[in-house]
Amino acid sequence: MSERPLLAVRGLTKRYGERTGCLDVGFDLWPGEVLGVVGESGSGKTTILHCLSGRTVATAGSATFVQRDGKVVDLLRMPEAARRRLARADWAMVQQNPRDGLRMSVTAGANVGEPLMALGARHYGKIRGQALDWLGSEHVGLIVLDVMLPEVDGFTVCRTLRAQGNNTPVLFLTAA
Repeated sequence: MSERPLLAVRGLTKRYGERTGCLDVGFDLWPGEVLGVVGESGSGKTTILHCLSGRTVATAGSATFVQRDGKVVDLLRMPEAARRRLARADWAMVQQNPRDGLRMSVTAGANVGEPLMALGARHYGKIRGQALDWLGSEHVGLIVLDVMLPEVDGFTVCRTLRAQGNNTPVLFLTAA
């Protein structure tokens, strides 16, 4: 086990005027560990995730993350460009409605291949091969590389979105 958690959250708070989205949240997530945040509707689960991903600005707290290169960054204070690169390289998010995280006007293979291109991949054959490996892996179990997403069922859409985040140290899943 590593000497420090992959993600360490301390004092995470988000206020919306007089309302509190989450208050003084703290946890550690270690490599290989699974962490579930459970609560009733409106209890702050999505607010926590949105603060960590930068979709919502936290009112207080810190969230340190160890990147693949070993560099430690505070998710709540990093510049937008760095956060977007982090989201493409080191973690992935599956939305409550999986279709919100996909481009429905392109194929499953394109949805998986585009993040690879954003990270610098340029050889079409290698991108296609990696997309096929991910979509056909035991974790995803699909061979839908050239299928347009509106033509497949919701389960397949969910699996395609999961494949986008394959090989990332952290995968955030949201649920209703």
